Amino acid sequence: MSFLINPYIHSLGGVSYDMPPIETNLQLYFNPDVYVYSDYGSTLANHGDNIVQQNDLSGNGNNITQSTGGLQPLYDTSTLGGGNASIHRSATKILNLDSTVSLTNSESFTVYAVYKRVSGTAWNSAIGGATNESAVNLRSGYSQIYDTTGYSRFVTDQAYTTNLEVRAWVIDRTAVTFSAYLNNSFVASTGLSRFAGMDFTSLYGQGTDTGLDIHFGIVLLYDSAHDSSDVSTIKTWLNSKYSIY
Repeated sequence: MSFLINPYIHSLGGVSYDMPPIETNLQLYFNPDVYVYSDYGSTLANHGDNIVQQNDLSGNGNNITQSTGGLQPLYDTSTLGGGNASIHRSATKILNLDSTVSLTNSESFTVYAVYKRVSGTAWNSAIGGATNESAVNLRSGYSQIYDTTGYSRFVTDQAYTTNLEVRAWVIDRTAVTFSAYLNNSFVASTGLSRFAGMDFTSLYGQGTDTGLDIHFGIVLLYDSAHDSSDVSTIKTWLNSKYSIY
């Protein structure tokens, strides 16, 4: 008798979780369903708890933490549906990476984020750095990225809704383009002339991001440019979990 084993199921400390179907070049993977703590890695968070730590599932061990109570997002299990948890971020809530993820001006990268907006129209960084630097921003009507110098590029995008959505942003240094995808559709792309490197230091916002109340599900960072086929593969996997579209 033989048994089929799902290659995308991993287990750590007796807890099982899905890995994305593409693991090559995966730098960061945060899934609110597992390893989210109300302290530094000992007590799992319950609904409504402040989050002190969330563990990186990529295998790189680059966890995110927040020691300041007023900046800690909340753990939520009632908003995204299907039993899926979320990181509830409002005002200046933020979790900081243990180690900066630095990408040079020749390194491509791809970011995926599942989220559901509650209210507000200000920007919010799925992944970010210092103020107005190294950010991948959700904006009302466009997606925007900043490099380490504060130089930005944007693509016209759908205005904010309160729907559960998934976005992908692809920064391709070879093609010199910044491309955005929403749900199962390509949105647009723009050129990347003069665009510098990135120093990512935080998730779910930057310290000065205000005015947006939002729930985040899975967030992924790859240090490579995903083509349309790769984006479809990851989005299909995310859609199977969240039933987005």
